[in-house]
Amino acid sequence: MAADARATVLASGIGAEAAKVADGARRRILELGTSRGTPLHFGSALSALEIMAVSASVLRPGEDDFVLSKGHAALGWYAVLAERGDLEPDTFPTYGRDARLSVHPHRGSSPATTFSTGSLGHGIALATGSCLGRSLLGRSGQSHVLMGDGECQEGSVWEAAAFAADRKASGLTVIVDANGFNQNGALTGSSSCDGLAKQFAALGWQTQIVAGHDTAALSQALLRPAAHAPHAVIARTRKGHGCPQLVDAMPGAHFTSLPGG
Repeated sequence: MAADARATVLASGIGAEAAKVADGARRRILELGTSRGTPLHFGSALSALEIMAVSASVLRPGEDDFVLSKGHAALGWYAVLAERGDLEPDTFPTYGRDARLSVHPHRGSSPATTFSTGSLGHGIALATGSCLGRSLLGRSGQSHVLMGDGECQEGSVWEAAAFAADRKASGLTVIVDANGFNQNGALTGSSSCDGLAKQFAALGWQTQIVAGHDTAALSQALLRPAAHAPHAVIARTRKGHGCPQLVDAMPGAHFTSLPGG
């Protein structure tokens, strides 16, 4: 079987399993939300579940890094880890009420959480440093950074992106959860999917736009990082995906409560 064909088969298998994980994680989030009835960051967590599920499947614990730069989507990351069995069964419902599963992720909340995050715009710099550090030590490995499209309005993002391209940080992959909104409203122009792709490409990144809820497409993209450049995957998603009353319901979908609590 040709290499491209093998890669497609592998991506299909990972994608199918990741889709199940994302569906289960979405169910966990909605059940938690309706039982509590308190405001949580549902919109951003739900838009990024497929990205998180695929990334968790591709990365190797202890060798690779996952940086949740949009830290307010930690609810989604914890749900994915719980669905994969990477959290103890009774841990996920303590989200936001326990020091371990805080509202923003911190190192030590799970073996898969290697950096503490919260303030937007810093994840790409952390992951770039990790990539370059591995290179200096002669170690292999990948760093995935999950960012928001609204987060890309932070200037520090582009400073780090330029530096990563200049240093040819080939183990670095940024995945942008491009759901089309920041906290204040819709994103257009340079913050759109096409605009973001053009900006990364102009800096020397290998860049592509994919359907962000298509786990097979995401798997194929994340399994084939650039050989001599950092890699940017702009994942077109929908805010609140999977919950009809939240989908694109901005600004309410960003931080809201669900009925039933």
